[in-house]
Amino acid sequence: MLQALHDKWGHPSNSKLIQIYRAQNRVGFPTNFLALLNCFRCKVCAFCKGAREYRRSTRVQLHGPHKTLAAVPAPGDIVFRNSNGDSTIGEVTAALLDNLFTVLMPTVK
Repeated sequence: MLQALHDKWGHPSNSKLIQIYRAQNRVGFPTNFLALLNCFRCKVCAFCKGAREYRRSTRVQLHGPHKTLAAVPAPGDIVFRNSNGDSTIGEVTAALLDNLFTVLMPTVK
């Protein structure tokens, strides 16, 4: 009986089936439906969903599994910085690893 109901509603999850049960005011469901649902296992769902591979999110598919770190300029590198509308080309004299602090020595033309 429970397999037929599960098939009829399109193989929903157990929580969705409980929502359907309550929305239908228990009409068409057995009286001990919730007790039967606790031990119910759909063989079709177990077969179809059990053997599938890991599905990655769209973000991971497009950008990879980890955020790529920005290149940190090393002392002696020539860099171009644009901050607050002020453009500067200079040689890095000191830099921290987190790229929050960079000291530029302006290049002389």
